[in-house]
Amino acid sequence: MNRKQKCNSYFHVPSPSRGLRGEGDVKLAPEERSNLASGRPVDPDAHLEYLHGLYFENKGTELDLRTAIGHFEKAVARDPAYAAAHAELAISYFWLGHASIDGPAVKETGPPASQAVATALQIDSSLVRAHLALGLLMTNDWNWPEAERQ
Repeated sequence: MNRKQKCNSYFHVPSPSRGLRGEGDVKLAPEERSNLASGRPVDPDAHLEYLHGLYFENKGTELDLRTAIGHFEKAVARDPAYAAAHAELAISYFWLGHASIDGPAVKETGPPASQAVATALQIDSSLVRAHLALGLLMTNDWNWPEAERQ
């Protein structure tokens, strides 16, 4: 495989527990180690859209959240199995419908957020940000015990 082919091929999102050389200080159980070792390839363009989405999501204004949603939607369109992008899409929808933003009502943002978090959890039920998104959405229904459990 030549250099150009390598640049155009899929890459693996690195595991935070393995460090740069695959050696980490984190102690993992054998089943956790095997879960991390089985990373899946992510489309580089989808990952770039995901990173752009994170940038705008963290700015927190209504316009920036709408921009983030656009980037996350492009990421999941490009790679429908990208669970992290689905989870962040749900989180962006949650914050867009939050009262402090003065944007659209939860009635409008709740259904797409619920769909995105369900997809993220279906793809990867161990994804922390998906559970965070689910917990945030539970607060919209005043379901505090379930929100805390997530």
